[in-house]
Amino acid sequence: MPELPEVETVRRILNTCVQNKRIQDVLIYDDHMAKNSKYPLNVLKGEKIHVVDRKGKYLIFRLDHYLLISHLRMEGKYYYHEKRVENAPHTRIIFCFDDGTYLYYDDSRRFGTMDVYLIDEENNIPSISSLGKEPFQLTKEELYNDFKSHHLEIKSMLLCQNIIAGIGNIYADEILFESKISPFKMCDTLTLNEVDVILENAKKILLKAIDLGGSTIRSYHPSEGIDGLFQEELKAYGKENKPCIHCNTLMRCHMLHGRSVTYCPTCQNVAKVVAIYGKIASGKSTVLNYLSSLGYKTFSADKEVNDLYKKDFHLKAFCIHLFGEACLTRFGTINKNVIKKLIVNDENKKIELENYIHPLVKKRLISFIKNNIYEKVIFIEIPLLFEAKWDDLADEILGIDIPLDLQITHLKKRKSKNISRDLALNSSLKFNKNLAKCNDIIVNDGSLDELYQKVDTYLNMILRK
Repeated sequence: MPELPEVETVRRILNTCVQNKRIQDVLIYDDHMAKNSKYPLNVLKGEKIHVVDRKGKYLIFRLDHYLLISHLRMEGKYYYHEKRVENAPHTRIIFCFDDGTYLYYDDSRRFGTMDVYLIDEENNIPSISSLGKEPFQLTKEELYNDFKSHHLEIKSMLLCQNIIAGIGNIYADEILFESKISPFKMCDTLTLNEVDVILENAKKILLKAIDLGGSTIRSYHPSEGIDGLFQEELKAYGKENKPCIHCNTLMRCHMLHGRSVTYCPTCQNVAKVVAIYGKIASGKSTVLNYLSSLGYKTFSADKEVNDLYKKDFHLKAFCIHLFGEACLTRFGTINKNVIKKLIVNDENKKIELENYIHPLVKKRLISFIKNNIYEKVIFIEIPLLFEAKWDDLADEILGIDIPLDLQITHLKKRKSKNISRDLALNSSLKFNKNLAKCNDIIVNDGSLDELYQKVDTYLNMILRK
């Protein structure tokens, strides 16, 4: 949706085209966008357009006796023509001027709105009278006081048009990225200095965007043959999974109250996700449990799978369908050891089972990350990290390696019923091949205390990044 810079660009272009022109006729092909207008569009016949103003994302056509309030929404566009041209497929309204020129309004999705009011009703027009001030009109103290009275994430707060007008999803991401402030931080916890930084960056970014004609995003174009150039300046919006321009951390994207949020977890101090990956019986769970004991939020894919096996009726039914009732214990629960044995000998069934379970676990994983986004670092243990192609959910990957003799010792301590089978499963994970994809490696080749010391050293390093 066009935001303040895009609408300001349209306003400037319109003023070069239609200012001081008199409307001779209004051709209405679809009045859907004016269905809630106080007065019909045809009352504008004979009216002169004195100037096109803007408030927030609204265009305000000031005529002799009326105001035309136009909101472009998702797809609304104005095209000026020196002479009558063939209607485009989505032409909704044509304003015919007495000098033989035309202003076409196109809207493929019909989300745009047009409302006509008398000039002296301006202060009582709901759509614009409820708007807050624009960033250029606000003081840091005013904005700070507004933020203090709301308990809402700052990203969502920047989109509240009754608080601060003109900012949408694109520029909110850009402003918070430039300010190095977490989009998930509650606005009532911001300091006056942080609010000042946000406000100054909002002014700077919006002014630069206006100078460059806004951002051409998807269907938005400021005018025929003209592209907004600010999209080439975007540093956050649309940059998911691309390296941050400052620190090279992969940019993240989550949903917040139905809107996307793109940010750098490092620069904006959002929870860094560290995935723990390693061989079977290498000590991954030991490391995860130690981190949990230190107070870090942790997620174990194995524990989630066990929970699904115990509680998910649909998964149980799927396992019976895939393996028969032989996969059940005498108590009617799923027997994981039987399933392990069956999938080692049948690659197709292994793939079928993973294709069913992986989306269930991933849904829980994404929910875990979202629920702990305010933490400094969170840790996830995913044995099939690369096989499931979930490595893009992690900012860092910590590999846990172990010599074969100690790995076998650990399997014996676990009372593995079939060490050869477990090692065969381990080889299918291709750990050595994926080792190079890990950011750091801990080799578990000593005592438990020595393993903890290595984890402590890693923690000190990751917290300094």
